[in-house]
Amino acid sequence: MDYLTNRLQCVYYKGYASFTELITCGVPQGSILGPFLLSLYINDLSTTSRLIKYILFADDTNIFLSHKSLDHLIEIMNSELIIIADWFKANRLSLNLEKTNFIILSSLRKSLSPSNPFISMKYP
Repeated sequence: MDYLTNRLQCVYYKGYASFTELITCGVPQGSILGPFLLSLYINDLSTTSRLIKYILFADDTNIFLSHKSLDHLIEIMNSELIIIADWFKANRLSLNLEKTNFIILSSLRKSLSPSNPFISMKYP
């Protein structure tokens, strides 16, 4: 039997089970190979941008971008997030927006007064 094909999945909750469905994509969970296969699956995410620095650890990803101008930083980040969202879509992954956050760091010597301090977290 092939480890990655013909896998079934169902959910148990409070003594009830959902219908069993065939898994057509993704990384098998609950095995010793799961974290390794996930790493292989998402490893090329860090190649989507030359501007962003990535830190990937299991299913947690951090991205970093810096610029002297906050307005330009936000503009560049929004452009790069579109590229990342396209990568997620092409790889049949979803981004949990409830667990997605951003932070803007600045030195005390610089005043933060962007014209539009908004980073788009829209996901197609």
